[in-house]
Amino acid sequence: DTSNLNVVNYNGNSNLCGENIQAFVNSGTSFAITLSNYKEEKFCGIFTLATRCGNDCNWSINESGKLTISGSGTMIDFNEGTMPWVEKRNSITSIIITDITTIGSYAFEGCMNCGLKSITIPNTVNQIGEGVFKSCINLKSVKLSTQITTIPKSMFEGCIGLTTFEINDKIETIYDNAFKSTGLKQIIIPSTVTTIGEYAFRKLMF
Repeated sequence: DTSNLNVVNYNGNSNLCGENIQAFVNSGTSFAITLSNYKEEKFCGIFTLATRCGNDCNWSINESGKLTISGSGTMIDFNEGTMPWVEKRNSITSIIITDITTIGSYAFEGCMNCGLKSITIPNTVNQIGEGVFKSCINLKSVKLSTQITTIPKSMFEGCIGLTTFEINDKIETIYDNAFKSTGLKQIIIPSTVTTIGEYAFRKLMF
């Protein structure tokens, strides 16, 4: 258990910065890595160690605000304000999702003051819970996985920075409040969409 780890000084000849930092992964504490003998002294930064957020699904966030969700499994569902990175959500500047198959409900909800402006959901993701980006007010660009067939309830509710959105021809259902209180000025709904829920486009903020 390295939960009390806060400083790593490495005197070897290899670069520990980057993916090799995962060797220290455990329970979500923060630590600093300084390389003392890798060509020149190099401070790698303050890192938050990855922790579980589901079945074979881990998270980590670095000093610059990059939140990484990794693994090959499924993220659990959260209630609003209960995701494990909640105390850091307003420092998030980017989200990188790799290989997982499911994004849990309210995973990134409430980034009111963060710098998150765009996100790509990779094609490994085939299911997304409700309210995932609710109230991410600076979010402007989203590229969905082509494996997604629904836009869940309240997925973008309150995303006032979202002015355009492309609904791809894989989408069949748009659930209640999906785009409620967004900044949408233009949207094209393809013929593949057969169901649109209540208030899906209510109170657009343009």
